[in-house]
Amino acid sequence: MLIDFHCHIFPDELAARAIPKMAAISGLTPALNGTKGDLLSSMRREGVDYSVLMPVATKPGQVETMNNIALSQNGKEGLFSFGAMHVDYEDKKREYRRLKDGGIPGIKLHFDYMKRPIDAPESIQTINEAFSCGLAVLVHAGFDPVSPEIHFSEASRIAAILPQLTEGTLILAHLGGLGELSEAMRLLAGKPVYLDCSSAYSAATPLAYHEMLLSHDPNRLLYGSDSPWFSQSEPLKILKELSLPEELLQKICWKNAAGLLGLSE
Repeated sequence: MLIDFHCHIFPDELAARAIPKMAAISGLTPALNGTKGDLLSSMRREGVDYSVLMPVATKPGQVETMNNIALSQNGKEGLFSFGAMHVDYEDKKREYRRLKDGGIPGIKLHFDYMKRPIDAPESIQTINEAFSCGLAVLVHAGFDPVSPEIHFSEASRIAAILPQLTEGTLILAHLGGLGELSEAMRLLAGKPVYLDCSSAYSAATPLAYHEMLLSHDPNRLLYGSDSPWFSQSEPLKILKELSLPEELLQKICWKNAAGLLGLSE
């Protein structure tokens, strides 16, 4: 089984506008066109059993619309979806309860797009309120081309807030620090957080990537592609080249994710 825990899609008409714009900012050539149909085709072609969608709200006014879409897609056609949230959205707990009642497993937060550091009081409150409603929280971690000068959720900021977080499932994208894997390994490896592998190999040496995977709790590592920016099968190819123990590879590729999603083998 293969579970891709970090994917993005857009409504068809929006994808046609958003993907070229985001590609120009990032300098990346996307592997897919950002539509649901292309992702489903990719899953069939590349042997992905389930994909988990991570919507990003860049404005408070987008939250409810994006969550309506997430609720309509979750658990269908091999897709699960997290919900979206913005720190400036007013009635977070009501929206969190709506997501939880609808079977959504968690929310995605991207602080670079919100221009708000993860260690700000309102950011910490946003995470803790999600935890109190039984939702996991996945956050972008490290560099993002939308904010090249200021990293709003870099490893040092994340490490600093961990003691202030209540009990809950925190998932850090990009192995805890895109473009700063050495800092992530120093500050976050072994901490009680999940790390997804999305994009990490693209900004790290194979040795650093291998060391980080072996340094963290093997039960808290997740496979992810960051599709549409990268092929859904490319991270698997890279992982296999690292000669990881087979049991660890299975945990990364599906076992840990299945536990979070409530799936059986």
